[in-house]
Amino acid sequence: MAEKRLVNFAKKTVTNVISGEDFEIPNNLKKKYSQKDGVFIKMYVSGELRSTSQVPMGIYQTLEAVKEAAIAAAFDPNSAPVSADELVDLDFQISILSKLSPVKNIEKINLKTNGIMIKKQNFNAMVLPEEIKDENLDVKEAIEMCCIKAGLNPDSWKKDAQIYKFNVKTAN
Repeated sequence: MAEKRLVNFAKKTVTNVISGEDFEIPNNLKKKYSQKDGVFIKMYVSGELRSTSQVPMGIYQTLEAVKEAAIAAAFDPNSAPVSADELVDLDFQISILSKLSPVKNIEKINLKTNGIMIKKQNFNAMVLPEEIKDENLDVKEAIEMCCIKAGLNPDSWKKDAQIYKFNVKTAN
């Protein structure tokens, strides 16, 4: 599976940063992942979630975004950095996020395939379909969860907020 290559690439990136080795992005991967998608990474050590990181859409080509997010997760100041001894137990879940589409009618959001992002003033947050499913949320609850993650009141989405949906492709 091609997406498994992204997980292996993230592991190789962190391994090389820890060991101090240079790492070139393979040309065959550069071509396949040349678009500028957003990336959300969950990093696990020994099966336990250690850190998450995201790179917004449109900033880097997908592989560069995976590289940046993997390094950020491995050295997140909110958790212990990954050590050389932990590399063998390191794993990633990588979600590739499509372009944002503005939502005019929240009933048009497909909770099985769409993630949701809310933006209001200088606040923003996203909820992935996996989170929506795990929490068994309906559309309004998912948007309210987004508001809370952004540091807003749950009903802040009702006035002067932009709601977006996006598709997610996940690699484990």
